[in-house]
Amino acid sequence: MSSLRFSTFLILVFFFNAQMESMTYAARILGVFPVTSSSHQIVYRAVMKELALRGHELVVITPYPMRDPSIKNYTEIDVSFMNKAWQNRFNFAEGRSGKETSHEMMANHQDFGGLLCELMLSHPQVKELISSQENHQNFDLIFLEMVTTPGIFGFIHRFPVPSIGIASLPAFGINYDSVGNPNLPAYAPDVFLPYSDRMTFFERMHSMFFLLWLKYYFYYTVIPTQDAIARRHFGEAMPYLGDLHFKPSMLFVTTDFIFHSPRPNVPAVVQLSGLHINSPKPLPKKRQIFLDVFSELPGYHVLWKWESDSLPGQTKNVKLAKWLPQQDVLRHPKVKVFISQGGLQSLEEAITMGVPLIGIPFFADQDFNVKRIVERGIGLKIEFTDVTKESVLKNLKNIIYDNRFKENIKRISVLREDMPDKPLERAVWWTEYVLRHKGAPHLRTAAVDMPWYQFLLLVMFYLKSSTILILIAFFKAQMESMTHAARILGVFPVTSTSHQIVFRAVMKELALRGHELVVITPYPMRDPSVKNYTEIDVSFMNKEWKDRFNFVAGRSSKETPQEMMTNLFDFGGQLCELMLSHPEVAELISTKKTDEHFDLVFLQWFMTPGIYGFVHRFKVPFISIASFPGFGIGHDSVGNPNLPAYVPEVFLPYSGEMTIFERAHSMIYLLWLKYHFYYIVLPKQDAIARKHFGESMPYLGDLHFQPSMLFVTTDFIFHNPRPNVPAVVQLSGLHINSPKPLPKDIKEFMDSAPEGVIYFSLGSNVRSDTMDAQKRQIFLEAFSELPGYHVLWKWESDSLPGQPKNVKIAKWMPQQDVLRHPRVKVFITQGGLQSGEEAMAMGVPLIGIPFFADQDFNVNKIVEKRIGLKIDFSEVTKEIVLENLNKIIHDRSYQENIKRLSVLRNDMPDKPLERAVWWTEYVLRHKGAPHLRTAAVDMPWYQLLLLDVIALFVLTAITVLSVLYYFIRILYHSIRSFIGKKGKLE
Repeated sequence: MSSLRFSTFLILVFFFNAQMESMTYAARILGVFPVTSSSHQIVYRAVMKELALRGHELVVITPYPMRDPSIKNYTEIDVSFMNKAWQNRFNFAEGRSGKETSHEMMANHQDFGGLLCELMLSHPQVKELISSQENHQNFDLIFLEMVTTPGIFGFIHRFPVPSIGIASLPAFGINYDSVGNPNLPAYAPDVFLPYSDRMTFFERMHSMFFLLWLKYYFYYTVIPTQDAIARRHFGEAMPYLGDLHFKPSMLFVTTDFIFHSPRPNVPAVVQLSGLHINSPKPLPKKRQIFLDVFSELPGYHVLWKWESDSLPGQTKNVKLAKWLPQQDVLRHPKVKVFISQGGLQSLEEAITMGVPLIGIPFFADQDFNVKRIVERGIGLKIEFTDVTKESVLKNLKNIIYDNRFKENIKRISVLREDMPDKPLERAVWWTEYVLRHKGAPHLRTAAVDMPWYQFLLLVMFYLKSSTILILIAFFKAQMESMTHAARILGVFPVTSTSHQIVFRAVMKELALRGHELVVITPYPMRDPSVKNYTEIDVSFMNKEWKDRFNFVAGRSSKETPQEMMTNLFDFGGQLCELMLSHPEVAELISTKKTDEHFDLVFLQWFMTPGIYGFVHRFKVPFISIASFPGFGIGHDSVGNPNLPAYVPEVFLPYSGEMTIFERAHSMIYLLWLKYHFYYIVLPKQDAIARKHFGESMPYLGDLHFQPSMLFVTTDFIFHNPRPNVPAVVQLSGLHINSPKPLPKDIKEFMDSAPEGVIYFSLGSNVRSDTMDAQKRQIFLEAFSELPGYHVLWKWESDSLPGQPKNVKIAKWMPQQDVLRHPRVKVFITQGGLQSGEEAMAMGVPLIGIPFFADQDFNVNKIVEKRIGLKIDFSEVTKEIVLENLNKIIHDRSYQENIKRLSVLRNDMPDKPLERAVWWTEYVLRHKGAPHLRTAAVDMPWYQLLLLDVIALFVLTAITVLSVLYYFIRILYHSIRSFIGKKGKLE
């Protein structure tokens, strides 16, 4: 069975690759990489070379050309003459001795960036390329290096096509600005600072100061200076560089969440650590002999990259070379330690090959990188200015004789390799994604376009808060061989079908992959064909849900989001009590049953935090899963930022672009929700949980912050893009099934529709039969005036009074297969997320009639994306229903828009169910994957908000002003007294 599934997987992968490749035509791509550093250029070269090998035509401006005639479609403009300017300008050994500050270093590099722009743009071949008279020059995409040369953004003006920013190091805060990625000085310091994600008070203060200085210096000094340079070459018609800075479609950075600590990134930021790692090549023969012979000797011999012809005092056990094939040297099994300057590419190579390091940092990001080497226990640091023979010997002996360094770097190497794709594949896939989608503007967050005074609200709250099949088969086999069959518990208390179908999809697929599942659910599958799958049926709780809530009546009474949330959390406590009191559940969690164990727990994230007690009972990693966007309090649990300025809570009816009053409501609602959850809901449900799990259970508020990951059913197409930490996995469309035949009566009814079909369903929670007679009659009269259209209406009672001939009712419909029918013209829905995902997957426009929870939010998104219209249930009339139906049916733009959205949602490197399984098994492989935990989870709120730093600033300012005031006052009185005495004497 598993062999059959795997064969099917390979066929599907091949088909998917073929489909994607057929959609991306060979493009003409320009790469502009001015920085005169080989370690930067090898990163860009890897991407450019691979794109050429994929059939694209490349033109690359670089100071380090490959000069490889075997690569077709690859033209290089050689600007290596600029390298001499770099060598003349910088002596990093002297700079280290002079204790150059991060601010001075950044200012020097940005200043030199202006010189590089002038030199490169003055080069004859570059001038010819950008000449406005050379109209035959055209490109489909531009790659621009984003380090110190914003002047090259003029190429976006000269060739008005999409662009991708690329950096060979972690981007500066100013680079993240270009794609709306958050700056997080409280736990993600800028790369020129020698700090980790867990900083002291003064380090956080320096981090914030440096970020503010860098923004001021870049936007008010560097940009104007380089704008003047760019205008001399691109012309006065060029827009201001400060505007072009925010144009990139994506930002490629050579980071990961293993070596670099996890941080939230928007979808437009693609991490590509290890991009430049090559396949092994044999070492030069003499050097190989040299290494092999030395390895047999009792002493240690040194390979030293030395740029001169001789080394005074060179000892017999030292061999010099001006160039060494570093990756292949590090692959040699006899290499014990790598003494490095701490450059990122060198570190990536050492980690990949599993060689411990001694870092001697000199400039730029090297202090930052070496600090992480020490922090992760994969090497040691020597300060160049303090180096002595004794310190070198001590550090070498520590590395060589302490096996922990070797073990740690091997472990990190495994973690970095354990990814669903390779970085070069990822770079090419997202490059071609930008080409396919004409710059992919849907990845642009609202943050990019927000004025700074609106963005300040954002800052405060985000701080709180085609591949060879053999290789694919090998990679999948490697991953599967590392993940043993596990015993997994799923706890899903919420009594709603639309929630449960999402969780069921994941649980069922894990069972089909060979894992053993025990699932507590109020909507069991009862499918004996699924092996290793035990269900604890708590469907008795469904009656409580139906008795408690009438969402039609609630809509009519205008229930506020706060009232709705309070009611749901209150009912969540009741659900916890009912479920935990069930005999089978009580037996499962009984401490007397000592043989009961699990390897992983899935917990539904919504309104029942009392179920966190299962984490205490079984003491294993757990994954939170939500069938909609997680609330801010859900994102808190994994350190994901809250962003009320442009990511409103899902119970609010707002989009990404809000008015000032909507943003004020968004902020106030988030604050209220946090207070209500942490100080009312958690204490209440903690008391419930203790009755069942015992008094030794930790406080629920502590368990709330323990999940390894948070699975949410969102994407960056329907839901606007937002930054997410690596522990947040987006799984929109997870529950979409393969097509099945429709029941005969439904199919005949739909086939016989003269003009088309209208599908009407208010979902699993809102019952159509609870409408009052007046509202029901409005819809019936509207449908009767459209005799050419057949209406399928999900109606929960046995009969529908006044039912017209063109209306067919049923208590249940196979909704996905109904929506697949080619005759369906419109779907009238309550705006539930799963219904919306199904409509988008099948390309059916919508009319949304929201009632509660996230439905207003979803329907507003439907209207915003122009894939449907909205009707307010409390104001519905026959005329409004007919007007909206006719508009959707006869205006083709709605159909075209939802088809386009469907293509965008499907254009992903993997399927959501595959993604869910891969990350689940990742957590199993890595014992909870604690390396995904951001520093934000463990920081006190006042440190996360930098309130202690701000308080010190305010206190210092008050003190200085007070002293100054009293000094001036004393001086004033002294002068007056002196003048008075002088007057008397005269």
